[in-house]
Amino acid sequence: MDAVRGLKGQFDKFTSAARPNSLVQAPLSGLLRGFYRSLFQKNTTFFTFILVGAIGFEMLTGSIVDNVWNDLNKGVRMHITTFNELILLQIIRKALKILGELSSQR
Repeated sequence: MDAVRGLKGQFDKFTSAARPNSLVQAPLSGLLRGFYRSLFQKNTTFFTFILVGAIGFEMLTGSIVDNVWNDLNKGVRMHITTFNELILLQIIRKALKILGELSSQR
């Protein structure tokens, strides 16, 4: 049992020497602790953070890659309408068609 206590004492000396000064780490650890408590402590907020981060990252990289692609191919090919623009145009056309049918029935 004394051997275990001796090893524990040596381990404590080793780890305390390797620990950084707590006064230097205090502001950063408080900031990280607050960040952890606000985003990662609950599963719902963690999932929301990951979901919003993934969608935002995809939108950012998509727009950057599209702009680089369009700049590299300037004058070589025409600007291609995106899939979202095509869907929006179809929705507008259907809405106008429905409104035209409704106004003709009156």
